[in-house]
Amino acid sequence: MPETPYDWASAAVTAATGGGEAGATKIVEHATPGRHGIPLGGASAPSVAAAGKFLARANFVTGAAATVYGGVNDYQNGKTSGSQAITQTVGSLGGGIAGGALAGAAVGSFAGPVGTAVGAGIGAVIGSEVGKSLGKMVGGWFE
Repeated sequence: MPETPYDWASAAVTAATGGGEAGATKIVEHATPGRHGIPLGGASAPSVAAAGKFLARANFVTGAAATVYGGVNDYQNGKTSGSQAITQTVGSLGGGIAGGALAGAAVGSFAGPVGTAVGAGIGAVIGSEVGKSLGKMVGGWFE
């Protein structure tokens, strides 16, 4: 298959959804009463935590759906074969999840909640690209 130009839109979606998921998870942590709880300005902790959980799940589902759509679209447009589309999509999903979690935790450990969101977004993009490359390599074995 010929090499295609880098898909910046896909990377932007991955970064936004990865960072959004991590940021929403931090909302849940900080809305929970305890040592790290924050004043909520009149909102109840359970309602803020529920909203944070919803946002985290919505960001994850949106990112996963965009990745799957990209894989299907590449296959339909003849950019990849069927086996490569599957392995690249699975690799991209796995790499994005792992990269976002690891980078979010690492950056968040010294840069706080905002650092977690930024680190997760950057880690999701890098992990997704590495996973996609590994998936492409594995997909080549089956052709």
